[in-house]
Amino acid sequence: MKINDPNGENIIYINERLRNKIDKIPLYDITVIDAPAGYGKTEAASFFSKEHKDEVRTISVLSTEIFFYDLCDALGQYDSGASVLLKSIGFPKNDGHIANIREIIKNIRLQDELFIVIDNYHLVSCDEFNTLISSLAGNM
Repeated sequence: MKINDPNGENIIYINERLRNKIDKIPLYDITVIDAPAGYGKTEAASFFSKEHKDEVRTISVLSTEIFFYDLCDALGQYDSGASVLLKSIGFPKNDGHIANIREIIKNIRLQDELFIVIDNYHLVSCDEFNTLISSLAGNM
């Protein structure tokens, strides 16, 4: 399948096998797209985002701490109170922070589906944040 971007400049080729895998993303709490550099991870995520544009918030990791606050802002579009609480706790530095942040996120009630696409997650260099993401995946 050939897909043009909105400007008609870039062409993304999505084969049927990959398309079938992308179509299954909504079935899981967390989906990881892992491949070496240059294999099209960002393009695959972009394809998914375009198909679900009203339900997707994309965050590109620039640094671990900036990513946390970008995540707070993305969640704040659905629950501004939760965003304020998350920011008041700040970046997770210990198990207590992780537990509090996880509880706030778990209590956000969405009326519609929400997919958070995180590009360049490999740049997150913090064990506490990785623990938070893993614990959210296991408890959703």
